[in-house]
Amino acid sequence: MQDKGVPDKENSSGVNAKRIETLVDGIFAIAMTLLVLGIAVPSIANPTEAALYQAIYNLIPNFYSYAISFMLLAISGG
Repeated sequence: MQDKGVPDKENSSGVNAKRIETLVDGIFAIAMTLLVLGIAVPSIANPTEAALYQAIYNLIPNFYSYAISFMLLAISGG
């Protein structure tokens, strides 16, 4: 939607800048979603509470890398 009196910004090829911004936002959203798919659910042979806590504890490095990657994408995506 165009504001009153403010023309749409277009680059040299005539493509609306707002459409490019929306496309980039969508690409960043897909990249962030794909980050979550990289965290695998652990398989526990003997499902006890202690085994569950140990499996979650073993995933902490994955959560850290996910959080850092998510923050970097969020910052660079604007």
